Amino acid sequence: MKSKTNIKKTFKVLVFGEAAVGKTSLVQSYVNSESSFTEKYTPTIGTDFYINVLEKEKFQFWDAAGQKQFQTIYRPYLEGAHGFILVFDSTKRETFEQLEEWIQKIKEAFINRPIPPIAIISNKIDLQQDKILRNEIEQYAKQIKAKYNAKNVLIFEASAKTGKNVAEAFSALMKAVRQATPQTASLAKTALAQRGPFNTRNTESQPLLQNQTTEHQSRLSCCKPNCVLL
Repeated sequence: MKSKTNIKKTFKVLVFGEAAVGKTSLVQSYVNSESSFTEKYTPTIGTDFYINVLEKEKFQFWDAAGQKQFQTIYRPYLEGAHGFILVFDSTKRETFEQLEEWIQKIKEAFINRPIPPIAIISNKIDLQQDKILRNEIEQYAKQIKAKYNAKNVLIFEASAKTGKNVAEAFSALMKAVRQATPQTASLAKTALAQRGPFNTRNTESQPLLQNQTTEHQSRLSCCKPNCVLL
């Protein structure tokens, strides 16, 4: 594990999307490449917190529950965010259409401020079912850029189950976050105190990865054709 004194920058990335779209599986696949995928769905209660350390940089991934009853508590988490990952189930159109609600939450928190980089991930592309077409996702990403003045919007088609494009998606967003964050910016506040009351998951049966630090090789290129920067 890296010494805290070696960390020069800390970046905060929020992961949003409806329930059961695979947000937690994607984050776990990235921060812990040795973790095994499970078909069993266990809903996140409140927000889970993951850490990934690369050289002298620390990325905090805040995995937010998608259930409606938790969506009203996320305003405090939006403060200080450097980037966002929006996830939908490629086989369920309603989860794609509901991305707009998450975008609205982000915009409300960044009134009169530039919206940080966003990665839209179409998850579960391994399933043999009709899927949201890529060109439709690209068009929506362009709408976000035009409507909300978002400078960096990336899209990926990925699978938490097979690992396809997971590392590429996270690495590309992290690169965009680095480039969008001023070199002189102070470290992001972790706000762990804010998180405490909202997460009531049984930590004995399903431990949180609050202290997990993973050395992960970062691929910084924007891996086209799998990624589109709009």
